[in-house]
Amino acid sequence: MRRGMLLLAVLIFFSSLAFGYASVRKNMPKPDAQEVLPPMEQATKEETVIGAQAEIVYQYYYTEDQITVEQIEPVQDFMTGLSLQQVQSIYHGWQVVFFSQDKVILRCSVEGRSDESFLLGEKDGFLAVFIEKDGKTPELYECTDIPLSILPETERQQIQEGVSILGEENLAKILSDYMS
Repeated sequence: MRRGMLLLAVLIFFSSLAFGYASVRKNMPKPDAQEVLPPMEQATKEETVIGAQAEIVYQYYYTEDQITVEQIEPVQDFMTGLSLQQVQSIYHGWQVVFFSQDKVILRCSVEGRSDESFLLGEKDGFLAVFIEKDGKTPELYECTDIPLSILPETERQQIQEGVSILGEENLAKILSDYMS
């Protein structure tokens, strides 16, 4: 008797399960053959993509001193032809501020202070680099062998007034421009 009751309970359980599955499946909409599209084909026909001559602008926003440092680079080969969605999937944690065929601006927020701050100035008639630390008076960091007298008047005046530069990488780029 107990065996019969147990068998009956199992049979009722499986029948209910099969009935529930059949009724849910019956109510589900069937995909229309016209709605099924190839994954990327339709999306890429009119999408804007990065061109081969584009420039990529990386903006780093430092939260502590509220400075945005910008780095501009030519587009890398792997980025040519990418859409906005593809760029967003590659650059996790970055905000796409601007996107066109010719220019892409990416911004990220960095906790803390920006890199060291430098000041181009003059020392004994030569181009000199001073480092600014914690708002104190700039200290001599490096004195170059580039005489200010060989520079155009406008550049000479700017340097005598002081040209602020953020980060050693930017400093190296600017100094190489003056040396060439």
